[in-house]
Amino acid sequence: MRWGRKGRKGWRDEVDEELAFHLEMRRRSLQEQGLSEEAADREARRRFGPVRPIRDACVEVNRREEVRRMWSGMWSGTGLDVRVALRQFARRPGYVAVVIATFALAVGGNTAAFSLLNSIVLQPTPFEGGDRLVRMWLEPQEGILVTPSSELSTRWRERARIFDEFGTLGIAPRLLTGRGDPETLGTATATPSLLEAFGMRPFAGRLLGASDARAGAAPVAVISERLWTTRLDGASDVIGQGIDLDGETHTVVGVVGPEIRRLFASSALGRGDVDAWLPAPDDRDATASGTVIGILREGVTREQAVAELEAIAAQAVEDGDLEVEWPVRLSTQEALATSPLARTLWVVFACVGMVLLIACLNIGGVQIARGIERGGEFELRSAIGASRAGLVRQLATEGLLLSGVGALIGVALAYWGVPMLGSTLGAELPELRTVHLDLRVLVFALVATAGASFVSGIAPGILISRRAGRVSGARTSTVGRGDVRLGRLLVGGEVALTIVLLVAAGLFLTSYRHLRNVDPGFDPGRLIVLSLSADSVRYPTAPERAAFYASLRERFQGLPAVGAVSLATGSPDRLPGYYGVLVPEDRWSEPREDASVLRANWVDPGYFRAIGAPIVEGREPVLDAPEPEVVISRSAARVYFGEDAPLGRRFALWTPFAADNPPEWRRVVGITESVRPEIVEDPGPQIYLSLDSGEERATFLVRAVGSPSDALPALREAAWAIDDRIPVDAWSLMAERVQSSIIRQSITAKLTAAFGAIALLIAIVGVYGAVLLDSDRRVRENAIRLALGARPAELRRRMIWTSMAPVMVGLAGGLIGAGLAAGALTSLLWGISPREPMVFLLAPAVLGLTSWAAALAPTRQVLRLDPARTLTEGGTAGPSG
Repeated sequence: MRWGRKGRKGWRDEVDEELAFHLEMRRRSLQEQGLSEEAADREARRRFGPVRPIRDACVEVNRREEVRRMWSGMWSGTGLDVRVALRQFARRPGYVAVVIATFALAVGGNTAAFSLLNSIVLQPTPFEGGDRLVRMWLEPQEGILVTPSSELSTRWRERARIFDEFGTLGIAPRLLTGRGDPETLGTATATPSLLEAFGMRPFAGRLLGASDARAGAAPVAVISERLWTTRLDGASDVIGQGIDLDGETHTVVGVVGPEIRRLFASSALGRGDVDAWLPAPDDRDATASGTVIGILREGVTREQAVAELEAIAAQAVEDGDLEVEWPVRLSTQEALATSPLARTLWVVFACVGMVLLIACLNIGGVQIARGIERGGEFELRSAIGASRAGLVRQLATEGLLLSGVGALIGVALAYWGVPMLGSTLGAELPELRTVHLDLRVLVFALVATAGASFVSGIAPGILISRRAGRVSGARTSTVGRGDVRLGRLLVGGEVALTIVLLVAAGLFLTSYRHLRNVDPGFDPGRLIVLSLSADSVRYPTAPERAAFYASLRERFQGLPAVGAVSLATGSPDRLPGYYGVLVPEDRWSEPREDASVLRANWVDPGYFRAIGAPIVEGREPVLDAPEPEVVISRSAARVYFGEDAPLGRRFALWTPFAADNPPEWRRVVGITESVRPEIVEDPGPQIYLSLDSGEERATFLVRAVGSPSDALPALREAAWAIDDRIPVDAWSLMAERVQSSIIRQSITAKLTAAFGAIALLIAIVGVYGAVLLDSDRRVRENAIRLALGARPAELRRRMIWTSMAPVMVGLAGGLIGAGLAAGALTSLLWGISPREPMVFLLAPAVLGLTSWAAALAPTRQVLRLDPARTLTEGGTAGPSG
């Protein structure tokens, strides 16, 4: 441990010398008085007193005074350091602007990325016990999850002893009318006790109660603050007012704040905005309302919960209340950490973190170069008494000012940009709607700024201060071999990190390009989708709903901007799932295979023309056929009929839920190409059955003649002429929906590409600075070589290849690191190998060529060098080699 400037040993030696001097003077005085030498020594020590305590006391006093002076000088010199730093900045405004902008981008990007990661992955659920929240499923076969039946969930609720709370929660859209323009509203039907368990605290009225869920109770709702302020005008008498949802009036009994929206950033509950909460029916015979969820008791493990739930299910099968027993699976908050979105956010965070590190290495190298350039100034300050600590403090002050201002701008950009990003992308990624900056994010920004300041300011200051005073009287700065070696090391590190980032960006861009080029199996270009729910009040029966849909179709078909119209239960990008298996008639008596998810859509005869997916074999079905006719996809024909020709064959759908039901035979009349509801997933088998047009929910698919955006106003007017309660937000463009299905891949590709471009620019600047430093070191050496007959072009070529050596080493190290890291990206890529050869060839080629171009400019001084003048005026001298 060091004590002040001299250290404890230095102060002890100095005090010993002073005490020895005083003893000697006292001894001589006594000898002059007539005492012998030995007697004078004894008397002098007696009069002086104990030496050791006096010495220790003096050492401690001196140490404290030195420490006081050091800290006093440090604080008193801070203002001067700031003024000197500002004068230095005024001389180089371009340099200051670049450094601040680099810090702002790096720190702002890291803050924004961490805020996304914090809000979606790292932050716990917004209520006590959220880490014990589970969602319950049944898994009939690996990878397929189904919702438990009403009977089983009732048994779990009554007999399980592992839950603090248990209930059901379902999210569904409902039509809000009577409050301005019709709007599709996100609603949740929940067991009332769950609302309080979720931490809901109404600021007006009350929450749902058990009495609200009883049979015959009046319909009530708890609404969100957004709905209260936007559609109910923030009325103070909102409690007791009615809102119409799907034609049924619900009395508002409470209003809750916006913090509850964070619940639905979690995959354990579902996704989407909820603006109204309705009570789930408390009825043993009622169908389970959506998700079956529970909050485990403290100390209950997942394994214990699964064991008890499966034991109750086994007893239900034994009692005859359940037909089949399947394994129980629990989804928890832990699933967020391994979800595709979470993995994407971790990758983005790692990329922007590398950008920050590259920026710090670059700015640190520039600071070292500038410190060497100011070598004469530091030597002069050292000669007139400036301490090494003072020089470090001066350089650290400059670095802290630059990084601090850049960090403040970066955090401000993140504060402004993160909510905007969440609102922009929230429609496709609802999890992003809850992203916000909190104390944890600000602490991270502070830590990132401190680390960046040390790497780019304080550490270079310590290195530069060691050079002060080594060489004095030089007319120019002195650059040693160690300085150049350090600069090359920083450049190699920058290049290696940049290569890793460029390879990641190249992989994501290539994967995204493959996704963009995937044929979805239909033509989404001019397709308009209208999703409708005919409410049970205005259209209570199937014939009335059928008449409503028929009138809409007739209106649409008569518009000049419309080429084709179809009605179906689902759109091509959102095919409904049917858990079962297609069984040909001649195999009905054979043992059943495990069921799987079969994509099934109920469509009218014009469906395939409207979506642009022609029948490749056979024909379209007709409604008045003697028996139901069906079109199947090529994948369904391959899976269920094998090598046999499926056209004309009869089949029935079998499901474990109704295993004893008699078969309902249908005939295959056509085969179509498979459509891809999810671009990134295997489309699987698909079948298209004849539509019963009396369905409560239906989807119109309208093929526009020209631009779909131009056709939308006419379609809306035609729809409102029949029913003015059709919401505006029920319309969408299929091309935008297909694009939104790969929004996560799009965001990843664009962000990593942007970070890669920034890293490339920073690395080029770093190469330029390193070559400039090397050129400064070799001015005198090159002048001597020229005087001895060397050609300038040859010297320049030699300098370029010498400067490119750390770049080559960095390229090699970066490629090795990228190869090792690429395996972790496999699950986030589509259609390409994580070690795509073209990406691994193109990334180093781009960085190598740009680095070579950056190295050319500083070496031009060799062509303009005058050996006689350089040697006469005393150029920079440094070791050769």
